Parts: sequence; C-alpha cells; structure tokens
Amino acid sequence: MFTITVSRKVFEISKLLCRRIKKEWYAFALGKLLQSDHNPDFQIVDMYLPRQEASATHVYIPSEGMLEISDALVEIRKHNKNWILLGMWHSHGDLKCFHSRIDLENINMIYQSFPREYLPAVIEYERLGPEILNEYRAEPIIDKGLRGFKICFGSLCIELNLRQEIDDEVFFTTWYAHLYTIKALPEVLRGYFGTISIFTTSIKVSRRCVVSVVVNNHDQIEGKVFLYGRNSDEVDAKIVIRDLDEDPIFANRELLNEILSKVKIG
Repeated sequence: MFTITVSRKVFEISKLLCRRIKKEWYAFALGKLLQSDHNPDFQIVDMYLPRQEASATHVYIPSEGMLEISDALVEIRKHNKNWILLGMWHSHGDLKCFHSRIDLENINMIYQSFPREYLPAVIEYERLGPEILNEYRAEPIIDKGLRGFKICFGSLCIELNLRQEIDDEVFFTTWYAHLYTIKALPEVLRGYFGTISIFTTSIKVSRRCVVSVVVNNHDQIEGKVFLYGRNSDEVDAKIVIRDLDEDPIFANRELLNEILSKVKIG
C-alpha cells in the first residue's frame, strides 16, 4: 500500500488558500520518501506556489513560474538534502476531488521536465514464474583460465564474472564439485520423494514516480502515485494528515499575502 503523509501545517495552509482563492490553484509538493517492507510513505512537508493564473476550471503556469520551482529546489537542498520534489498539490475549487485529463498532463510534464534525481523512486520486485524446474545447468566459464560460472534455473540464467583469470586447479575442481551437487538436487528430490520442483524469480526494479494530491474548497482530499518505467501505472494512496517532525520552509516563511500575490484570478 502507498501512503501519502501530509504535514498538518501544510494541510491547514492549503485549506486557508482554498478559502481565499476559491478557484483552482496549483502548488508543488515537497518532502521526502520513506520506504520499508514494500510500503512507500511519501511525506509532504512543504509546498511551493509558483506564479500562476487561476480560474474556476483551469490553472495556467507561465514559464517563469516553472523556473521558480527550480530555484526553490536548489534552496531546499541547502536546508535538507533528503527533501525532493514529490509532485503536485492541486485544488479543484468547488468541484469534487478527482484527477482530470489536464491534471494527468501536468503530472507527465513534471516527470518529463525535472531531473530524475529530483523525483522519488520506489523499489519494486517484479516476479517471474512460477516455472517447473525441468532443467538446471551449472558450468564454468573458461577462457585460458577460470573466468566465472554460468548457472541456469530453467529459462533463467545468471553469469558470475570473477573479473580475473584463475588457473588454480584446486579451486576449480573444488567449486565445480559444489556446482555439480547443486545440479543434482532436482534429480535427487524427484527420484527419492517424487517432488517436481518449481521456482519463481523476483527482479529488483527502481521506478521513478510523481505524487499528486487534489483538494477542494470543502476540505476533501484525494491522493495518487503515478509510476514510470517500462510501464506507466497509477496507484490510489492512503492519505494520512498528522504532525511531522520537520517544519515547512516556504509555507512557513512566506506570508499569506505574499503567496496570494502570485495567483492571478481569472
């Protein structure tokens, strides 16, 4: 399960902006990613409002507004190197909280516009199989001397490169004997116990992502995480609002009137 933890201070500031602006408005979500036991927690500690033109159904951010967040990210790294650009925080005014076609375009724009190191990356494990272990091969890789080993479990093959040439006969014969023992394991299990072995493989994959939170003038909130890589996915996230140990930088420092001055109401 993906979780988006929102600083209570950030959420209170967001509600105040909704009451004052009343239209749609847009901000960048800033914070950090905590990941353990395959449960990523995106912690939104701050948000930054760039210059923008807001209306009842649309937000336009001029090019200078996009440049502002680049400067803001540089400043953030000076205060806390663990903070990154998580994604976007967006108001739908009086409408329900949902992700519109324009929202999806903005999310893709964030992914395409910013360096990968500025965005969070989650670790996933892609499972291959299960597959019946009909064939197991273990063989040395020899080029003048021993260079490594190639081990195949069915269709999965792994090559271990020793990165040097080893011509020690004792080493070669000792480890080849171990490989032969492993090779015999499926046959022994099948012969003595009638067991047909199967195996699955998990490949560790890092996927960049963009967090998106939508709010409205009625204190409603929705969160999603958009994942990029070989495939693009979107995942509903659980929203948790609580006090965090770290305080916002921009949301605390900028006065409300200063923030509002960046928003041109259309």
